[in-house]
Amino acid sequence: KETAAKEIEDTPPVPFADFDNDQLRLLLQFFESRFKVMENKLNEIQSSINSVAQQVADVNAEIQQIRLLPRDIDEKFLAFNHALDTRMNLLLVQSDTLAQYRLITESWLSFWHALETDSQRFLPTAEYIYDVLARTPDADFAPFVIQYCRSLENEMLNKLFVNYHRNWVRSDSRHRLIQGAINYAPVQRFAEKVRDDHAVYSLGEMTYIMRQIQSDASIWRNNTLLSDFREYTLSHFRDNIVRDTFLNQLGKLTSEIRNRAAHADRVDLPMAMECQTLLRSCLNTFLYSLI
Repeated sequence: KETAAKEIEDTPPVPFADFDNDQLRLLLQFFESRFKVMENKLNEIQSSINSVAQQVADVNAEIQQIRLLPRDIDEKFLAFNHALDTRMNLLLVQSDTLAQYRLITESWLSFWHALETDSQRFLPTAEYIYDVLARTPDADFAPFVIQYCRSLENEMLNKLFVNYHRNWVRSDSRHRLIQGAINYAPVQRFAEKVRDDHAVYSLGEMTYIMRQIQSDASIWRNNTLLSDFREYTLSHFRDNIVRDTFLNQLGKLTSEIRNRAAHADRVDLPMAMECQTLLRSCLNTFLYSLI
């Protein structure tokens, strides 16, 4: 085999002058067909890129309109999420693109397989949106910030708050838990949700409640509902998530970056990069803290 390969390797190329017209015509047709296939593939890729870029531009325009609506911030985020889900469907069918951005996500996230199914969709699409906007002059990174923060919101909601409602609070204990809380302004909304078994919380609401049960807070010590929620939290998570480091990062991410995306101010690249840093830290801490 080696001898045969060496003979082929040593065989001098046939000069074009030795080809007859039919051979040259066949060779030309071969190269033309190959170039055509390559050109079609490149056009297909470029068309796909343009389509997704247009979807990002469209969702950005839709977010600008939602920002101007006379609604509270939680209602705006519901509208933002719907716009993102609708517009990003095109990206979801591009498995190669999603696979690439999943690898990017896994490079900084240690607990990919612990994520909720929706979070495994939010993070790669957010990373892709980030790259599209980074190539756009004077881009507003609000769509990226909103989509990125949805992952942490989804994880905290399902792994902590929904489980508290489903697996900890018993029907016969609801009345006892909310006594003294239902009419106490700082936790009234939380008490109403527990009373009605309405496990729907925004990231802002969850951040606020977590602040009430942090280690050096005093309010939970004299409140049955907060004490019970803290007991549940620490029976399922390490105490990292009730300490200042995590809660300060969570508070900054929520109030200074995520909530700003709901207002008319443009979210610039430095703020988007800060969002990346805080979200990645918070999400890794939260998932690591699971017992």
